[in-house]
Amino acid sequence: MSERKPTFAGRYVRLVLAGLALGGLAALVGYAPTLKIAGKTGVSAMYAGISAAVVAGWLGGIVACQTGGSGPERINRLLGATALRMFAAVGLALALVFATELSKKPLVLWVALAYLITLAGETALLVRWTRQDESRNDSNAVESISPDKAAGNGKRK
Repeated sequence: MSERKPTFAGRYVRLVLAGLALGGLAALVGYAPTLKIAGKTGVSAMYAGISAAVVAGWLGGIVACQTGGSGPERINRLLGATALRMFAAVGLALALVFATELSKKPLVLWVALAYLITLAGETALLVRWTRQDESRNDSNAVESISPDKAAGNGKRK
């Protein structure tokens, strides 16, 4: 039974759900300490910061979840996705700092923390997909060699 080829949509949906789960986990863990240290306004800033980091991950995921390409192409795509993700997170954080009345310290802290948390989780997912792609390409290369050519009995022109 052959394995289904991964699609952009399937991978992107999983990446979006992973970002939501990790952002939700960060919010659950951070709610009580943020409320105690910064109050209700700090909690609002925490939610905004986590949201900015998750959305930045989704933007980077648009590039990272593309399928196909050789090893160097995949590496360059992942590096580009990481750069896009970082610039998106910084841009969203700056927009929130300068365009809202949210508490600045909790906001910036939670953008950074949520960025690192979601980056770690999404990187693990992308590494797994890259390994699956490599093993799929290796098995396809082996299958494409005919038994005669593999044994060295192929005709040469």
